[in-house]
Amino acid sequence: MSGKIDMADPKSGTIVLVTGAGGYIGSHACLALLEAGYTVVALDNMVNCWKDERLSQPESLIRVQILAGRQLRFYQAELLCKTSLEQIFKEIIQEFGKIDVCMHFAALKAVGESCSKPLQYYKNNISGTINLIETLAKFGCKSLIYSSSATVYGDPATLPIRENDPTGINLTNPYGKTKYMTEEILKDLSNAEPDWGVVSLRYFNPVGAHSSGLIGEDPNGIPNNLVPFVAQVAAGKLPSLKVFGGDYPTKDGTGVRDYIHITDLIDGHVKALEFILKEFKGFKTYNLGTGKGYSVLEVIRAFKAASRREIPYEIVGRRPGDIAASYCDASLAQQELGWVATRDIDDMCRDVWNWQSRNINGFKKETDPNCLLHSPKKLELLLSNLTKLEHQKAGRKLHLETIDAIDEAKLLQDYEALQKLQKVLKENEVRRLEGKQPASGQENVSLPFCCCRQ
Repeated sequence: MSGKIDMADPKSGTIVLVTGAGGYIGSHACLALLEAGYTVVALDNMVNCWKDERLSQPESLIRVQILAGRQLRFYQAELLCKTSLEQIFKEIIQEFGKIDVCMHFAALKAVGESCSKPLQYYKNNISGTINLIETLAKFGCKSLIYSSSATVYGDPATLPIRENDPTGINLTNPYGKTKYMTEEILKDLSNAEPDWGVVSLRYFNPVGAHSSGLIGEDPNGIPNNLVPFVAQVAAGKLPSLKVFGGDYPTKDGTGVRDYIHITDLIDGHVKALEFILKEFKGFKTYNLGTGKGYSVLEVIRAFKAASRREIPYEIVGRRPGDIAASYCDASLAQQELGWVATRDIDDMCRDVWNWQSRNINGFKKETDPNCLLHSPKKLELLLSNLTKLEHQKAGRKLHLETIDAIDEAKLLQDYEALQKLQKVLKENEVRRLEGKQPASGQENVSLPFCCCRQ
């Protein structure tokens, strides 16, 4: 990928750094940014995304570039290793000259796992973010869109949840605590250094997949979240679903959550990007959700309808760290960002099933040497074939540069001819005043820009 900016598309001059780019949310963000015309630099440590060992990029991002018809720059990066992170930033600045905004998705995110591995979560999610923001500042970027979570609200006292409701109180799991603590760090940073602009987006249960069925959620091992688990049961990969808790104070006794389609969620990020690019400084938080809660049993019924498959389940005891219900008021994002979720639970289940049924093993595929999408040489094919449009644009640009060069040479030639004409006219005027005839040969001097034969 060339560091040259396409001046015909102003957005290509905006460099967006995406961390955790190969994951579920990060990959959908990269696709939306590329489709919107932005230049994307992607970072991932490969912990939560699958990569063919023969290729240099994760499968999710290769498919993103296929869908977008544009390339991104990818770096395998570990936020916990500040030395290597700074070296990567040097390369980015050398190629692109700047980083305008960072979208920070990189984090460990399983609620249940965070309860059993709290130190791993604190180290990765908090220390990694501190390394990132220090490195961003060192290389001239002080604009950040942070991937936060509804878990910062803990067990809410009232519903729906609003941005000005208390955070950090009654937090039930280390994952939520890392998101809350990181928000506090970013808030303090913005207060101490007013040239920082930070937008923290609090997610309410992202689900769904891209409508193409080419990218979606591909969890490592047994899924920790409800919808991908249900999808694998429907696909026959898992025998049945365990519903954690049937005695919550909800409509049917199962937990209620505000599920948001991944496409709506990423639309919110693009709106936040547009907002922060308007020279926003300070710290702002927005809820991203539909404002409607669905119970576990309602999700199961919706997925059964979408997949036309039976989904066996059993209700078991509650899971540590879970709460009864969580759904939001997202009106602030609508008022200030111009964003609203438009897709419902049926759309979410339909697109998840489209992804799951087409990709039974997620991104892991048996490779066919004749298949563009799944060939071991797909990246070479991508670079040579997929980006023909980019090559054509580059060719057109080169053609225009050639025309400009010709025009510049012609202009110089015409300028020299004009100087010659002025000299001849001046000499002839002097000779006329002296009563002399024009000098030999000077009467044949042609006008500049004239193609007539002499």
